[in-house]
Amino acid sequence: MNSPRFPRLFLFAALLPLLLFHTVLVAEPVNVLFIISDDLNHALGCYGHPVVRTPHIDRLAREGTRFEGAYCNYPVCNASRTSFLSGRHPRTTELAGNGVDPRVALGPDFQFLPEHFQARGYFTAGIGKITHTPEFLHTIQWDIVCDPQHDPAVRFEEKKEALKNAPDEEQPDGVTARTIARLMAEKRDKPFFLGAGFHRPHAPRIAPRKYFDMYPLDSLELPGGTTEPDIPAVARPPGYDSAMSEKERRHYLQSYYASVSFMDAQVGVLLEAMDRLDLWKNTVVIFLSDNGYHLGEHGGFWGKMSLMDLSGRVPLIVCTPGLPRGVVCRRAVGLVDLFPTLTALCRLPDPAGLEGASLVPLLEKPDASRPHPAQSVVVRGEKQKGRLHFGRSVHTDRHTLIQWPDASVQLYDDLADPGQTHNLAADPSHARLIAELKASLLPETSIPAHRGILSGEPDAGKKARKQQKRPRQ
Repeated sequence: MNSPRFPRLFLFAALLPLLLFHTVLVAEPVNVLFIISDDLNHALGCYGHPVVRTPHIDRLAREGTRFEGAYCNYPVCNASRTSFLSGRHPRTTELAGNGVDPRVALGPDFQFLPEHFQARGYFTAGIGKITHTPEFLHTIQWDIVCDPQHDPAVRFEEKKEALKNAPDEEQPDGVTARTIARLMAEKRDKPFFLGAGFHRPHAPRIAPRKYFDMYPLDSLELPGGTTEPDIPAVARPPGYDSAMSEKERRHYLQSYYASVSFMDAQVGVLLEAMDRLDLWKNTVVIFLSDNGYHLGEHGGFWGKMSLMDLSGRVPLIVCTPGLPRGVVCRRAVGLVDLFPTLTALCRLPDPAGLEGASLVPLLEKPDASRPHPAQSVVVRGEKQKGRLHFGRSVHTDRHTLIQWPDASVQLYDDLADPGQTHNLAADPSHARLIAELKASLLPETSIPAHRGILSGEPDAGKKARKQQKRPRQ
């Protein structure tokens, strides 16, 4: 009997795209370009912001997958970066401030994300703010590491006023972008892991005047209203200010938007190098922020250190050779998921102890099921018996639940109420949902108070500088 050819041919034709995809993904070593912005919320064109112009990041979103529901695991620089660079939640790192060296909790032999790649033959470079700088610039071992903003030869603090009239390439972030572009050209024949850490839009929000001119003060729409009475006082960030004048608020927004557009232009320098060097075929590009940022919402929420969306939710874009482009994923994910994602994409083994879950299934199919909700924490309240306690939040594809140490609760329907203006926690009809979400929170925990030191603590920098004197390759 003759075997049926047509079904076999049909099957082969159906499987061919998958075979080709697999071939593209594994054909050669995969580079990593890891781009971090500082204090960036969703003020980006690709996230629907009506004012801020970000053509290069918008292009990046068209090249890969844009995550709508990505959350940092702690809304402050050092704690967030330590979390995603270690693949551990802050309850494990026990780090909740800007004044403690990540090595304190994790130990001298711990391998952070770039070190994991370096140990497996990758050239690594961290330019700009990857760890919290300048205190912890050398906490992670790289082949090359520097931060132009804190290079003693640059004298940034002395030159801040002059930089307002300097071109892009003389700004610290401009130097970072061009250094990374040069390293991409020099190291393209060997697998590389390049971290580009941009300081903007973090304060001081310095950028060339042309970016400020893009946002005339009188054209800016300010967040209105007063603090909603159903937001508990414990939820307010340290930067809460309900009395800021309209003039101050307009200048604040202008400088923030200008800094975002300036940072976007530096991303453009990196994308131009990717084009010129033909690196899209074998390079994973990730763009993210370490935390979000309030700009006067809820009647006076400014800055970070809140668990509400403007502070905890971050932009995240992942571009991967051979995977779908121009995709939007609405699943809730955390930055702690980046470590296992990159090891999977680059076909490297996972180290023991990772607490995130790979995003690769979502990169392949953005509506795939995701049993892992996103989790964030932030310290609140005075220390008790030498320990600090966390406020905790859990994020699903639709809801945010926040539980505070004083038993205050916030519940938001993020689809119906994306601005989180109506706390549903007091509505008895949501009691079952609240119970379900509370059950999925990370276990209640506390950390030693010395691990929560903020950046102004007098011994933190001295301690870090001492630790950085240990020999490095």
